[in-house]
Amino acid sequence: MSDPLKRALKDLRIERALGGMNPMIVGAWPLGLAHPDDPLQICCASPDMGRFEQRMRSVYGDRSGFAMSSDGCSFSVGGLIVQISCSAMPTRGQPDVRRFRVAVQILRAIGAPLLARVKQQRRQGDDLYTAFSVAFRLDDGVDLLDVERWTLPQILDHWRRPAPRPVLPQPQPAPPPQSSPQSSPTPPSPDRLPRAPTVTAPSEDATDEEHLLRSPELKLGRSNRWINAARLMAREMPLAQ
Repeated sequence: MSDPLKRALKDLRIERALGGMNPMIVGAWPLGLAHPDDPLQICCASPDMGRFEQRMRSVYGDRSGFAMSSDGCSFSVGGLIVQISCSAMPTRGQPDVRRFRVAVQILRAIGAPLLARVKQQRRQGDDLYTAFSVAFRLDDGVDLLDVERWTLPQILDHWRRPAPRPVLPQPQPAPPPQSSPQSSPTPPSPDRLPRAPTVTAPSEDATDEEHLLRSPELKLGRSNRWINAARLMAREMPLAQ
């Protein structure tokens, strides 16, 4: 875990503050994919929102920037923004928790190649789950929640399918030259005709995954910090067989 996350978790004392509400940390921080301005997201469940609000005001009401909303509260701890959301729905059934678990599931299945693509999308400004959707090559309109019930073979088959090739614009033919009515053009000698450039087809021997695996960015080390953090913060659901 990163130092800001460690300090925040030590300061928050989640078990004491959210005891009995089944809290779960989700989002970019437990996966090691957070930007400094990303909030730490905590989801919990309570059938009594009045009791939840009373508890939050009592425990965190004196924190910097504390504010309540209809479904939770937010405040700052050591410069890290914390967002706690609460719903009457059981924690595991909440959409943010389900998306997080899908992200953990496909990271466990694919590993470093997917992680590299997610990091690339994050650097380009995508939020966490958009980055996963783009990196995993989900079609437009397909949400991570649609992957929730995929089996492990389905996840791997989708990942291994060839990426669609970009459609390049076709060059427009040049208009024919207008000949003078006084004289007929002399056709060029065959020896002087321009030769078509030689185009070398891209090699099909190496896949995108193989190129990614050669990247020095993927040397994660023995600790595999991203999966250790995910296992620590999320209660893993076994992959469907």
